[in-house]
Amino acid sequence: MKKLLVALTVIVFAAGLALPAAADIPAPAIDDGYHEVYEYDYMTGVWAPIDPIQRVVEMFTQGSQIEQYRWESDPAAQVCQGPYFPPEPERPETNNLLVKNYVHYFPWIDMHIVNNELVWDVFKPGDYMAKAFMLGLIANCPVLIHFGSGTFLAPTGFEFDPADKDGHIIIDEVAIADTPVNRTEDKNWQYSMLSKGSEGTPPDVIDVMWWWIEGDIDDWNDPHYMTNAVPAKDNVVDSPHGPSPPGWVRAPDMNCDYTIIQDSEELHEGKYIIFYEDINVEACDSEGKYFDEFVITIVPDP
Repeated sequence: MKKLLVALTVIVFAAGLALPAAADIPAPAIDDGYHEVYEYDYMTGVWAPIDPIQRVVEMFTQGSQIEQYRWESDPAAQVCQGPYFPPEPERPETNNLLVKNYVHYFPWIDMHIVNNELVWDVFKPGDYMAKAFMLGLIANCPVLIHFGSGTFLAPTGFEFDPADKDGHIIIDEVAIADTPVNRTEDKNWQYSMLSKGSEGTPPDVIDVMWWWIEGDIDDWNDPHYMTNAVPAKDNVVDSPHGPSPPGWVRAPDMNCDYTIIQDSEELHEGKYIIFYEDINVEACDSEGKYFDEFVITIVPDP
């Protein structure tokens, strides 16, 4: 009996040493926080840190978990009772270390506008048309192209549940102020190029129409020539609200209009929206400088 008591004492002492050993593992000096992210440079074969100013991707980690592997007494063992029951190890699934790895891939649009400053030099009255500016788009989501002023739905925030890491993009109304700098409209007379004191002959407005279409890389690479079958001058249509128009749209009607580019493998590689402009310069328009500017807002289409 004495010999058995000594053996049990050694076992208890050894088990007692296991607990402080696990507790001695120090906590990280830095726990929750953002990590430096690297991008592979195929030219140099080197992983280089992402420019923190660009911040095109980020990775955040948090949380920790401590488990311990140990032996336990047989559940049948009772104080002051026998026989002797060998101890049992914990089952492996009781000390699993769990890794959770979430990816939130956010809507992303790469946009490029070409020829967005247009200068017409008109030497006599007439109705003139030319290939104008172009939009190049690459995206992983449907794209809304909104013209001029107005109100539309767009992402405005991110709703995040820290418990299960579920995230949802908040969609809300966004308003572009209805001001001349934003609106699509005709070209208004600004001043005389002959006389500083001339006020022209109001209203002195050059009527403008637009037509746009989904093009291809050949249109993009040839910005100065007409590369599409442009509608006839008298083919004037209402604002289509969604697709490209089948005919010309008057500039004031284009305000608050939009075009939607659906998500597709093509869009992941690149799509090109080609714009043509028609200006009608009449004999009754005074000489001088005419000007118009407007905004194009591009967001993920909810």
